[in-house]
Amino acid sequence: MLNTGINTAIRIGASLGVLLVLCMMHADRIQAQTPLAPNSPLKAWTAGQWTFITDQPIDKEIQSWPTVLDQALVQWCQKWNIPIADAKQWPLTIHWMGDRKLFEQAGLLDGTPPFDDGFQLADKIFFVEQPSEYYRRHLLLHEATHWVMYRAFGGGGSPWFMEGMAETEATHRLSNGILQLAVIPSDPAEVPHWGRFKRLRSAVDAGEVPSLKQILRYGNERENRMDRYVWSWAACVYFRNHPKYSDAFRQAASDPLDYSLKLSNKLESILKEQWHFVEADWWLFAQDFDFGFDPSKYLVSTESLLSLAYPANRLEVQTNLNWQTNLNGQNNINDQNNLNEQSRAGGVKKGIPVSIEASGDFIVASPLAQQSAQQSAQQLAQQSAQQPATQLPNDQAWHSSANGITIRYHRHFPLGKLLGCFIPKPSANSPASTQSQPASTVPTPAIFPVGKNTLFTPPSDGWLLFKINEPTKDLFDNSGTLEISVRPVSNQQR
Repeated sequence: MLNTGINTAIRIGASLGVLLVLCMMHADRIQAQTPLAPNSPLKAWTAGQWTFITDQPIDKEIQSWPTVLDQALVQWCQKWNIPIADAKQWPLTIHWMGDRKLFEQAGLLDGTPPFDDGFQLADKIFFVEQPSEYYRRHLLLHEATHWVMYRAFGGGGSPWFMEGMAETEATHRLSNGILQLAVIPSDPAEVPHWGRFKRLRSAVDAGEVPSLKQILRYGNERENRMDRYVWSWAACVYFRNHPKYSDAFRQAASDPLDYSLKLSNKLESILKEQWHFVEADWWLFAQDFDFGFDPSKYLVSTESLLSLAYPANRLEVQTNLNWQTNLNGQNNINDQNNLNEQSRAGGVKKGIPVSIEASGDFIVASPLAQQSAQQSAQQLAQQSAQQPATQLPNDQAWHSSANGITIRYHRHFPLGKLLGCFIPKPSANSPASTQSQPASTVPTPAIFPVGKNTLFTPPSDGWLLFKINEPTKDLFDNSGTLEISVRPVSNQQR
């Protein structure tokens, strides 16, 4: 079974001994090779199992690639249970191209289809020059992920899984020579010319989040290729980290893999009775997924709402947590997995308005958070641990009511404004799965502004969730609570 790597933190310390040996080997084994014509403008050299062919200048960054690939291979072997001794015997030829015509003239592209950025063919990978060192290395790791999955598992899985896993593993951090794969970047400066979150946010803002059913049916067509890569990556991050659905993801990805829709069909079949909530959680995830997002803290599981049947009149919303709900009962998901979905309020009926009122004030940002444009979320979190926002003098922190503060906006609403989200219940006369429904008919959640008070009329039976309006990566330094009342409004009260 392919371990899809829920815990993306790699045991770097345990790998350093192996990596040191590999690096020492490469110091003596990087040598010129001559698989090319004598007067070819291309250069070729081999380091261990890696052979490189390029028409580009060789600088220190390029000279580090054998070590980068060595580290990546060790990490893939650890997370996917591949014997490292076997993997070290697999040869890979890397074609890094500035002028594609030179490679065509040398016959090195024979057998490859047209491609824009990169391609993997058996033990060969190809990618074109990019405008930043980071993104060039991203493509190297993306295509190398395809290669190692082909070698270890016989294929890459359904198209969305194949590209999503390659994107996941290629999104990396390289610091002081140490490589970490499968990261979620904290800041755009970390990943110049990467652009994945820019595309995702543009689609979210336009209300064009594809359903998972649509993503699982992606093919290999070149049209809208980058958008499909972005959503495939997001879907893999979602499934591999979700507290309820990650096991199904691993089970569906059991090897041997091929390149058909078998994996997609298997995943849908395993989650058939839960699919309504799979899609609801996905939609909520897409709204929040951005730089600094921490899946271990901010993924929501709406399926737990089924066991919480009776609405409460009052709810205390924690301002440093993600979506919370107003149903009576314990939230086992939060207790067992340390997730940010506190369940204390919510079942509402179709067409029956509810009055929502909020009172109280809270700290929505400390001076530490106000520096977020200059410093990464990780740095801020470290500083916050040393000087928590709750210990700051009041005149050094931003206070807010449920209406938010208009000095800063997030997603078109004031920072700190109380938001609500309506989660529709699955239809009583149909299974929870929406497999048989067209994607356009699948009910989706809806976010709406609440502030200090609002009147909301549910379009169908469902539940309500609440949170304050702020990027999830900045929630950590908030303190305080809001008291919320949720009550039905009769015809006489309207």
